[in-house]
Amino acid sequence: MANTQISMPRSPAAWVLSISCALLAWAHSSSAIDTGQAPSQMVFGLLTAALSALALRSIKSDFKIGLTEIALWLAWMFSWWGWSGALDRADGLYALSKTALNPAFLGALLLLIRTGQLDRRDLLFSGSVFALAVAIPALGNFAEVASRGHLLEEIYQIKGSMQHKNLLSGALLLGFVFSAAAALNSGNKALMWLSGFCIIAIFALRTRAVWLGLGFGLASTLALVLAVQRAQLREIKISNFWKAIGGLAVLAFVSSLFLEAGQSKLLGGETFKLRLAFWENTLSMVGDFPWFGVGPMNWRIHFAHYGLGATDYNVMNGITAIERPHNDFLWILAEQGWIGFALFLTAFSSVVFTAIQSMRKAIGVKPLGLSMIAFGGM
Repeated sequence: MANTQISMPRSPAAWVLSISCALLAWAHSSSAIDTGQAPSQMVFGLLTAALSALALRSIKSDFKIGLTEIALWLAWMFSWWGWSGALDRADGLYALSKTALNPAFLGALLLLIRTGQLDRRDLLFSGSVFALAVAIPALGNFAEVASRGHLLEEIYQIKGSMQHKNLLSGALLLGFVFSAAAALNSGNKALMWLSGFCIIAIFALRTRAVWLGLGFGLASTLALVLAVQRAQLREIKISNFWKAIGGLAVLAFVSSLFLEAGQSKLLGGETFKLRLAFWENTLSMVGDFPWFGVGPMNWRIHFAHYGLGATDYNVMNGITAIERPHNDFLWILAEQGWIGFALFLTAFSSVVFTAIQSMRKAIGVKPLGLSMIAFGGM
């Protein structure tokens, strides 16, 4: 009989990582300036420092630094240097607490994995903790709105622990990746239901960018596995549970498409035209500040300089404040320039390459499935 027990953290590093993942649902819940998040980010910073100390202590004299570690270290250094480019030092300090913490956290995590202080079970447990921390407030929010009898019409009221339903959709997508991998690894039914809720909620929230990300992840993963593991792919059996979850997700998606309240925004081209205006202005911004960018949190300040004619009434009249270009790659490029973007792309590409190698070498249904989820999740 398969062991469906969830493995608890087995080391101090694993406990610190699990607590950090639980806090992530609140510490990084906004893309805008929010001083109310300062306490949670301070705690997350202390946890990152603890992970870093444990990682440095685990390094032996014969340890070889890889390209990913170098890129993350340089990204961490560059984020501190970039603070000098912030027009508002208070905003810049807030942005620094997010941009500097990310490579530091990931760098410490990578070192702990490579030195054996963290293993697959620790990562899956911590990821499931994150998924649960995101899903519980979201489920309560769904129930609250549903009790009023207007669930799909009032979908923008569902934010969970985030400050916008789109941010919640992105967090739920990460939660789905982690909980689905943990469910595959352990066969635990609770994790299966958790991942099922995440995927249904993603479609119910009607965030097109997340749908596109999920679709692209599935398509690219399928294309890669057909190229490198076609024979083993035939051995993967999809259970009735996942077939049912897929059917409910499709039902939620179709229901959202035919909602009168959301139809114009969802199917119309106005939202896409607005995004194009953001991206065109961002590219012009990159042309003016190519190497080092405009500095942390300065995109929103420089954006209006490049024209608001292609935006909508709310943006032109200051009713809606635009904080970001709705494209994270362009956001990094605009605020950190080509140097910062190259560091980010190097670290990201290195991790993707590792996932591809893992998929290529996987033997057995479970290792192949986990490597597919890891690649598709990225």
